[in-house]
Amino acid sequence: MLTVLLVDDEYIVLKGMEAMLLSQKSLELKIYTSNDSLDALKQIPQIMPDVIIADINMPELDGLSMIEKALEQNYHGRFIIVSGYEKVEYFKRAIQYQVADYLLKPINKEKLFARLYEIDQQKSQSYETLIFKLKMCMLQNKHAHDFHIDKSEFKKLFPKKYISLCAISGAEDRPEEEIEHMLSIYFDKFLCFYQDNQKIFLLNFDVYLDASKIHEIWNLNYKRQTWCIGVSSTQHVAQLAEEISKSMKSSLYYQALTDMAISALPLNNALESETRNHFEKNQNSFSDIVNASKNDLQFQTYFQNLIQATSTLHAAHVKAFVEIAGYNLAIFGMNISPDIISNTYKAQLSKIVDYRSLQKLIRNILSNFWFYEPDFQLEATSYSEKIYQSMLYIQQQYAEDLSLEIVAQKVNLHPSYLSYMFKKETGMCFLQYLHYIRMKIACDLLKNNPGLSVESISKHVGYRTSTYFYKYFKAQFGESPNQWRQKNTIK
Repeated sequence: MLTVLLVDDEYIVLKGMEAMLLSQKSLELKIYTSNDSLDALKQIPQIMPDVIIADINMPELDGLSMIEKALEQNYHGRFIIVSGYEKVEYFKRAIQYQVADYLLKPINKEKLFARLYEIDQQKSQSYETLIFKLKMCMLQNKHAHDFHIDKSEFKKLFPKKYISLCAISGAEDRPEEEIEHMLSIYFDKFLCFYQDNQKIFLLNFDVYLDASKIHEIWNLNYKRQTWCIGVSSTQHVAQLAEEISKSMKSSLYYQALTDMAISALPLNNALESETRNHFEKNQNSFSDIVNASKNDLQFQTYFQNLIQATSTLHAAHVKAFVEIAGYNLAIFGMNISPDIISNTYKAQLSKIVDYRSLQKLIRNILSNFWFYEPDFQLEATSYSEKIYQSMLYIQQQYAEDLSLEIVAQKVNLHPSYLSYMFKKETGMCFLQYLHYIRMKIACDLLKNNPGLSVESISKHVGYRTSTYFYKYFKAQFGESPNQWRQKNTIK
């Protein structure tokens, strides 16, 4: 949509031009009008038009002088001048102010429409480029420094006073239009883009709302949602624009991911408060994790700083968990549920008994975060990114009808090559690993849910028939699921 402000002191001319623009069908236009150049200057900061079409000869302030003052106010849209006079001095000033076109009355509407279409195309291209650069910046991509976002560009994209970022994982069941309609009720403006399977919303608003208030809005409208939602801190747009124009980096996305992890953890109020305070003060935790994963010396520095900054081993694990979870979510952009976060946290917590076990745990989960299981470890193994992604995908989608070809497509590898690399790095073939994950989940369900039938468990973990589940289970454990349950159920 192109926002257009028409400025002419003659009412009939003004309304005639408005009707002419509304008559065309090739462009979607939002039109504002003003019959006073001084009034138009007041409107410009409020509506931020893409194009201003103004007459030159107006009382109090002529059209070219209005353009000069608008530029002094940091307006960065386009101008089209309309005049009944073809004067050289007018042309010179129009060129000086980089006017997009100079049209003589009576206006050639085909020429005007063509110019507006051209401006609209330029706006679309500029917008897509800016969103791409902004995404690179928000995701702290290593190539972000190759680009630049001017402060004026950023402020035009986000004209309101405050900005916050929301990251949502696992919301495929909700139509995008429904979420956007809800957001439009509460926020003056928002932008949406995707990071792999996550939905990212940049919220722009004039009345200050902190992260807790934005969480309230989500919870109010989606009370029984099972998504993971993370919300960043709220920043002044001017401050963020300054940061981005200088460094092309922003911590908002990582803040939202750490908030996503904290929100899913079963923490008491005191520990949650301590953890949130830590992340409010430390905005460099993303780079800390990147450095810690590089070599042993940097890991030791990270671990010592972690211990010094926390009150207990439990608190140290929580902070490391949130930092590394946020890092993994940022790198892989995967779908995740609150249950997966909570269960992974509990599995890790069960391994901590002293200082050394915490150190060992954190060293291991730096490279194998979601895979770190209490009863199955491939210690001292560093998986390649593609194999790690494959393992994560299997752990999340084990209940689906998975095949080597489906997983290979998800990680952009040829099935044969994935099969070879999977076996080489994990010691198991694809099907062995899939069955292992399914059997592990099945055992947890058998042990902790005595009222759940074996048929239901079979279906839950991805087996088409309970008969096949029975056969495979017995082959693995030497007894039927019911026999295993009787021996292992906690009395």
